[in-house]
Amino acid sequence: MFSSHLNNAVGFASNWKTNQQRTFSSTQTDDVRTQESECQVLLTENAAAQTDDVEPPASGSATVDESSLLQFLNKITPLVLEELDKQNRSVAFDGFDGLDDEDDRGAAVLHTLRWPQLFAQGVVTGLSWNATGSVLAVAYGAQTHDTWCKHRSIVALCNLNRCENVSISPERELDVQCCVPAVAFHPFNPAILAVATTTGEVLVYDLSDSESVTAIMTSYTGGSGVTCLVWYGSGMSALAAATQGGHVLCWTVSITKQALTLEHAFIITEEDLPRSHRASVNSLSEGGVGITSLSFNSEDPSVFVAAVEGGSLLLCTTTKQLPSAVTVEGVQCRRCVVTQLSGHNGRTLIVQCSPYLRNALISLGSDDQLKLHSLLQPHQPIATLYSDTAISVAQWSSARALLVAVSLPSGQVNFLDVCGLQQADQAVAGLSSGTAGTPGADKPLLSLPPPDKTAPVTAIQFNRANGSLLAVGDSLGRVWVWRLPSNVVSPQTTDFPRLKALLERATDL
Repeated sequence: MFSSHLNNAVGFASNWKTNQQRTFSSTQTDDVRTQESECQVLLTENAAAQTDDVEPPASGSATVDESSLLQFLNKITPLVLEELDKQNRSVAFDGFDGLDDEDDRGAAVLHTLRWPQLFAQGVVTGLSWNATGSVLAVAYGAQTHDTWCKHRSIVALCNLNRCENVSISPERELDVQCCVPAVAFHPFNPAILAVATTTGEVLVYDLSDSESVTAIMTSYTGGSGVTCLVWYGSGMSALAAATQGGHVLCWTVSITKQALTLEHAFIITEEDLPRSHRASVNSLSEGGVGITSLSFNSEDPSVFVAAVEGGSLLLCTTTKQLPSAVTVEGVQCRRCVVTQLSGHNGRTLIVQCSPYLRNALISLGSDDQLKLHSLLQPHQPIATLYSDTAISVAQWSSARALLVAVSLPSGQVNFLDVCGLQQADQAVAGLSSGTAGTPGADKPLLSLPPPDKTAPVTAIQFNRANGSLLAVGDSLGRVWVWRLPSNVVSPQTTDFPRLKALLERATDL
């Protein structure tokens, strides 16, 4: 079936050493012809025009009889001054309320804001308007902490000029790794924002760079949580922070160098408190007493008032040179307390110096008392409001010298005349249900109604650029921007004299 078969091999000889044949050739295109030509305008013409000379009107100064003019002025000046004095003392137009071009008698909600990712215990802890009054910064955080803060929070920024709807969301968010108890826009530079955290960090942002979400300057308070943040000084170039450790830290801020330098550090100890308040405070091992609120004098940046735990109010100065044994971030703390003011029975929630008068300030305590103080009479308040309901927040108006806004547990915001507090020697029945009316201790000038779902107000902030705008934040994380009627927030000619007379009269007693 099978048989043997042999195939012969087939091959070819190698020729790798054989020379290859190559042929060279070339080609050339035809000559390229070029041609140039020129043209020139055949006729040109120039023309010019000149206005006619106008003789300036002749000045009559050379014909003035200066001696007769001086005699005339000497004759009429006393009569003019006498009439001006009469007008200044006249009360003919006191209380006059001219007709407005449009009906501006009621308050209205312009915008509402809420952060959708707010954690369960989160509340609005701080509000701040920028210098132009167009951007509102909203800080969120928890009011109490049992342990080290682990909440994720933000500072929400809303540009109202770009918002057409009533309900709005943050236009920009600054992420913070813990709660933010205080936020403050620079009073003059609308792009600079200072933020403080419960872990003792102070951050300064430059919002002019829309792409940047990190702080351009950072500093620390030595581990104590910040409770208050204030711009102060000449040109508002300094930043002060009050801490739970009883420290007041002052930085100089250089925007061009992006430098935040700790210049001064102060401490408040138990020795600075009245003896009756020392037993009610829990000072730290270093001896500091927690500061709940801080406010600098509007005319003298070296003077400030601090509210501390236990209800004490302390008048302080940055010029005091008495050192202490405590240091913060390498800077030795100094004692700053000058004297004690009339405090509260309980926790002092807010203290604020008047934006209009050097010696006036208000304070609010957990004893539901709103007090008007004078630095010339520190040991006794000028006037006191005894409220029959709790008051959580109070703030002086940025537009009117006598106007103070206070909030109630229901979320209602009332506007009071501070000069009316002098008659408030008993509970104010109308404070929780008052409506717009005439000035008086028993009736608010205006009341903003509470929301459908009531909650305590935690922050109030007047718009410095537009005094008719008010931002209100509550414990549910909601923020409302109200437009207030002009007849309430517009300054009156008698406001400043009334407040000044009240302080002077109390000082003379």
